[in-house]
Amino acid sequence: MSESKKEYIEHMMVERKFIHDLASPLMIAMGMVDSVNNKIDDGDLKQRLEKSKAALDKMNTILRERRTKLIEILEKVETP
Repeated sequence: MSESKKEYIEHMMVERKFIHDLASPLMIAMGMVDSVNNKIDDGDLKQRLEKSKAALDKMNTILRERRTKLIEILEKVETP
């Protein structure tokens, strides 16, 4: 395996770890928003929490899509 290919794979692995490091606290935030949203009756606050949840869901989707793409790239690069 060439040195540049090794560096490329290493970069992809670092990015994959970065995505994982973002996803873990994101899941916690999503759970907290759901938990609070289920316990309140204030309509305005519920609406704000729903907007927050939508933003968190979008971030989660972006991370999942990027993780999937990285896995596809790594599989192609690592296959002889």
